[in-house]
Amino acid sequence: MSDKRQRSRPQPSLTVRDALLRELRDFVAKEGAAQRETKAWWKIMKDADASLRDLLAGEASIEEFRAEHMRADGHGTSRLSLTSLVNWLMNRASEVGAEDTINELERYVTSPTFPVCFSIGIRGASSTGDIQLADGVEFVPRPEPDRSDYAHESPISTGTLTVVVDYPKATAPADKPLDEKQRRAEAVRTDSFERLSVARMCMAIVLKSRVVETSGSAVPKACVRGSGSRSSWFAADSVPNVPLRPFRTGEVEFLKNFHRRFTELPRDLKARMTVALHRWHACFLHPAMSPDVFIDLGIGFEAVFVSEKAPEIRYRLSIRGARLLAENSIAARTRMSRILETIYDARSDAVHTGRISRKIPADVAPSLGHLAMDAEELLRRAIIAMVYRSKDDWHELEFG
Repeated sequence: MSDKRQRSRPQPSLTVRDALLRELRDFVAKEGAAQRETKAWWKIMKDADASLRDLLAGEASIEEFRAEHMRADGHGTSRLSLTSLVNWLMNRASEVGAEDTINELERYVTSPTFPVCFSIGIRGASSTGDIQLADGVEFVPRPEPDRSDYAHESPISTGTLTVVVDYPKATAPADKPLDEKQRRAEAVRTDSFERLSVARMCMAIVLKSRVVETSGSAVPKACVRGSGSRSSWFAADSVPNVPLRPFRTGEVEFLKNFHRRFTELPRDLKARMTVALHRWHACFLHPAMSPDVFIDLGIGFEAVFVSEKAPEIRYRLSIRGARLLAENSIAARTRMSRILETIYDARSDAVHTGRISRKIPADVAPSLGHLAMDAEELLRRAIIAMVYRSKDDWHELEFG
């Protein structure tokens, strides 16, 4: 769509703005002076509800509420209604005042987006205070949401990661699909949860420990809501029993710096490092010494060290990894190269035979289990090193 067509598109506005403002000011004054739950208070609430409904009866800009359209809300859709709008107006006016409430409503009806707070509950990490990360992400170290049924049970979540985004306003009648508008909203939802997942795994990288997701939610912020209040899911029944690992001195700053550098990576490198993060963390979640561990490790190393579509992946991975991870000596780099080649061979065995059939060289690791533990730490180091290097400079790395 051209800029000219965008400028000529009529913008909805509140034609009854002044009347709504007067009504809400009057409501706030009366409601604040009355004793709650009394007969007089209920009459104030009922009268305000009726007056607001009358004012909004012919208001074109809120047709989606009056017609009870469906709106994408971050986890699917919810039904809008005039009742939800009126309730929101009254509750919000009591909280922030009539002027701010009307301003928020007008921003909503004139904007193609509205703010939604996406969050995931996590288990395994804790800190003494909130942590502001890059990309608008915040970590709040408290057990929310918590679905413990008994007071003596430990909380399911040990903290919450949140991010507020401008979410596309996709609405349509209940009997019609949202189509392209919903697809755009779905892309924003997917990206938001991926940003939170990357932050979670950056925390795991810093802590050298598992940090698992326990819940997810999408909640509209300071704007008109649908008939539903909160859209969320819980994974309480399948959350691994991960240890709680608090951040130590210096680790919070390391996390902030590492996460910021990660979010600033070039697009293609960032996409590969995200794959490597997922695979590194997945290694912690496999039972015992399954072939899946080496499949994940192999994919993780390949994501870090092989950006091009080319043959000789094993050779490229081992040479680049040796140059980046080993000390500056022929002996150290030769040994590192052999370790990485052995890890890649184990990955190939796992992929093609479903088991690790090859014998581990004694000078590489005393057992398969030792090799897996060494590989997990090497992949962690590789991810950190490439994030701080922030470029695919293979020629410089190999021959510099």
